[in-house]
Amino acid sequence: MKLQLDTTNKTIKMENNVNLKELFDILEKMLPNNLWQEFTLEANVTINWTTSPYIIERGAYPAHPYYPADPYPWTIWCGDYSSDTHTNASPQYTLTSSTYNIEVK
Repeated sequence: MKLQLDTTNKTIKMENNVNLKELFDILEKMLPNNLWQEFTLEANVTINWTTSPYIIERGAYPAHPYYPADPYPWTIWCGDYSSDTHTNASPQYTLTSSTYNIEVK
């Protein structure tokens, strides 16, 4: 699956057809805490692959990557994750404004 994530305009562009379950699973991993619900999906578009895409291996990360070092460059984890002060409250994420080419293998 290849897609382009534009966090400035909050759009997701897809070149090809994709299974909806796979798409929603990867969106929840990439944009946790339902951040993906703020985005618009644009399908059957041509994506300009001028930069090397970020590669996401299926199953490489947990469903909710709630760790201080977030594996995705477009989200920034905001909160405290020390063993002494961590609570069960949902972590807060903010988006880094940019456009990212992503390939899910």
